[in-house]
Amino acid sequence: MDSKTGVVPKVQLALVLCFAIATLITALVSQQIGIMLALFLAFIARRIRNGWQQSRGQMFLPEYLGALAGAAGRFYAIIIAVVLVYFSQHDFTSFIDTHATMDPETGIDLQSNSMIWNQIIMLSTFIVFTLTLIRIVVDLSKGSIKTDGSFITTLLWLAVSLYNVVKHCFTKKPAQES
Repeated sequence: MDSKTGVVPKVQLALVLCFAIATLITALVSQQIGIMLALFLAFIARRIRNGWQQSRGQMFLPEYLGALAGAAGRFYAIIIAVVLVYFSQHDFTSFIDTHATMDPETGIDLQSNSMIWNQIIMLSTFIVFTLTLIRIVVDLSKGSIKTDGSFITTLLWLAVSLYNVVKHCFTKKPAQES
């Protein structure tokens, strides 16, 4: 952001947007590349932050690259935790005997039930991750000084935005006299 005009330089905005899109694509295509990209973003953000002098002007690129790395790190940490929980609950010997995994009272396959819940958690995590990337780019385009990659901040941002939309739509406007 230029301190004189209050406008984010287009190069920084384009760079953050490219890294946000790359982070989202790698989350869909290859998680290994996504983890490496998140580590690369954290490394670059730290290097830029340490090597930048205030005499050269203000630069918020490290803040936003760090936010992208933080969001990706949280996303992959949750995915790894869900996979570990799934494997800790899964009985691999039951593949031979499918009757052993059935609940005797309901007849529901217990392992497929836990798999469905894990998929719901992964999908909701991906949706919040996508919304976090959108929030980071929106914050940069608005010229916000600080941002982070926290999912809680994204959920609060979403709640406030929805509240403002509902408030704006259902607020009675005074009648104008002609």
